[in-house]
Amino acid sequence: ENASVRMLTSSTGSWATGVGRLQAFYSHEWVPSAAGNFGTIQHVRLSGPGGGDSEKATYISPNFGGFQIGASYTPNNVESSDGRVDAGTDQHDSLAGAFGYSGKFNDVGIAGGAGVLATQGCNDGGACGENVNAWFAGGRLDFGSARISVAYKQTEQDGPTAGAPSLNGYVVDAGVRYLAGANQFSVTGSYGQMDDTQARYQAVVASYARTMGPGVKIFTTMVFNDSESGDGLSKNSGIAAMTGIHVGF
Repeated sequence: ENASVRMLTSSTGSWATGVGRLQAFYSHEWVPSAAGNFGTIQHVRLSGPGGGDSEKATYISPNFGGFQIGASYTPNNVESSDGRVDAGTDQHDSLAGAFGYSGKFNDVGIAGGAGVLATQGCNDGGACGENVNAWFAGGRLDFGSARISVAYKQTEQDGPTAGAPSLNGYVVDAGVRYLAGANQFSVTGSYGQMDDTQARYQAVVASYARTMGPGVKIFTTMVFNDSESGDGLSKNSGIAAMTGIHVGF
């Protein structure tokens, strides 16, 4: 992943607070979404249109009094590309930057920051769309056994073809977590909407987890989400519950 994701995920909304299944990965898997385009409106990480597996060069500075900066360059914004992508038909030359801070004031821990992402689109206006520009800001507060975290992301990208709707949109992501000995509780929520089509996606995830021993944790997660396509013709909502055991070595 790029510098923004690596530096700021632990301070980001549901990513920083969820103790069970994360809403960004699982809410739409259990209750399918009618909104689409999850890179814009489902989660707040600036992972880039090509995903986190693309080869890249990243620098993250040492921590100076709680402050850090970082930057990444991704030449081929396509996962598992065997060679240089065709700049005429693929997104390429992606840049990401981040600024972060973590510290403590009296009994309150503070962490957060902001990130930006810019990706070059198809040079000949091909199906991959035009340039992608996105920014993110988020933070968390820790006091006692509780944690609160909020984040926001805005994405701007022209449509893949002339006259097609843009992929401009935003998402707000927030969560709260509470620890009581071996017991962990969390409630997280997000809301995202596309600017042009008005497609929307919202989810709420409640989780309980308990540490049973070193490397072993049981969890139960309940998911509610509600989504609607931009034309209003497709809607879906539902509730799902799941439970499991995490075993780490």
